[in-house]
Amino acid sequence: MKRAGKIILAAVMSIACLFGTASEAQAGSYAGINLEDGKTCTAETVLVDQDTYNQTEPVYVQGAELSLVKVADLNTDGTYTLLSDFDGLDGWDAYIGGSGTSSDAQTAANAAQDIAAAKGIEAADKQTTGADGKAKLTADSYGIYLLYESGQETGTTAVKYFEMNPVLVQMPLLQDNQWVYDQTLKPKMVINTGTSIKIRKRAQQDGKVTDTQVIGAELAIVSADDESKVLDQWTTSTVDHDSVLLKPGKYILKETKVPDGYEQASPISFEMKADGTIVIDGTEQSAAEIVMPDPVKVTTPAPTPQNPSVVQKITNMVKTGDTAQIALWSIMAAAALCIVRRKKQQNK
Repeated sequence: MKRAGKIILAAVMSIACLFGTASEAQAGSYAGINLEDGKTCTAETVLVDQDTYNQTEPVYVQGAELSLVKVADLNTDGTYTLLSDFDGLDGWDAYIGGSGTSSDAQTAANAAQDIAAAKGIEAADKQTTGADGKAKLTADSYGIYLLYESGQETGTTAVKYFEMNPVLVQMPLLQDNQWVYDQTLKPKMVINTGTSIKIRKRAQQDGKVTDTQVIGAELAIVSADDESKVLDQWTTSTVDHDSVLLKPGKYILKETKVPDGYEQASPISFEMKADGTIVIDGTEQSAAEIVMPDPVKVTTPAPTPQNPSVVQKITNMVKTGDTAQIALWSIMAAAALCIVRRKKQQNK
């Protein structure tokens, strides 16, 4: 069931971005201000490092994937109708109904991102920021959209920054008594203050983890949601590895190459809590470290060859059908038997 609400002007003006192509929209007006039919809306999103935000030459965040998902339709009378996928959206009534505070908007945006992820709702547009931190997105009709960071490139970007806070955006945006169809958004990317954990690689012998360091193993920490997203990788040495700063979330520690003399270790799934606590198999760890053992390979010695008895040799020859050899060994066996009997008679 859809729900409609009318957003106040202050709430509309509090949103700093706008997206979309409005080919499906109808002409209309809001507070006497004409809304053009089929006007294309665009927005350029520029991701900037928070610590350098106000500098002349700020640091831009490259490699962040941004997605735009429609949440509500804009009606010709200026009201918004929440789409059925988002019916019951937490924080929506307060956001759309009168207060229009940034807190209400953030609550609704967070809830919308959870719904979009859980339902796998297809994005109207998806772009990745370039070296200049920019990504230009468009949409398919007028309304309110969710803009969120749907993914980050592996390496520096994914490790250095926390995920961008999702936002709800109006397209078009009513500002200074006119509809604005082209907007620029410049969100701050917050430096990751996550937790580093110590990874200890040890040999396992007879089912027990020893103090022997395993050298030359290649390890990686990947996202549990997408194992192609490698956050850290290294080769073990005599010094235990301190991981990159890990944000709260779920991860997998896995061995990608096993050194000679060892068997491959099983992957270890773990969760990093917001307070830096590590949880493995539902159990909180007492220290910020993970021990991954490599079982030592057990080599079974080859059996010592034994000289077969005369009877065994004859048996083997019978199996192979070697009649000439059978005859020779039979004569030798008979001669040996005669010698034994003669010695017994002489001893009587």
